[in-house]
Amino acid sequence: MKQPCYSLERVKELVEIGQVFLSRRRALDMFPTPREAIAFARRVSKLLSIEHFSETVDLAADKADVYGLCIEGTGWYVKIYIDEYDPDRPETTFISLHPLERSIMTNAGKVEP
Repeated sequence: MKQPCYSLERVKELVEIGQVFLSRRRALDMFPTPREAIAFARRVSKLLSIEHFSETVDLAADKADVYGLCIEGTGWYVKIYIDEYDPDRPETTFISLHPLERSIMTNAGKVEP
């Protein structure tokens, strides 16, 4: 079973205490309001498990973990990393949080849009 770069426990812990950031274009702007986006990110983080993990991808200066999961009949694409630039305030960053545009393979199998 493939393993993510970032600990899911740490991801969830940071989201739960409000140390979360959603990038605008592929996460925040997918929802009617920032409040709804953050609430959904919290919901997703609670649902994430190793079975939903797809792959770790390289970013310009870091890595991000990609997950795919089905929520209420819709496949979702989730790309996250833990930003520890400020060691006093690390945060889980959702680079992407949107409905799948195409199928994705996870540890549990294929997730469809």
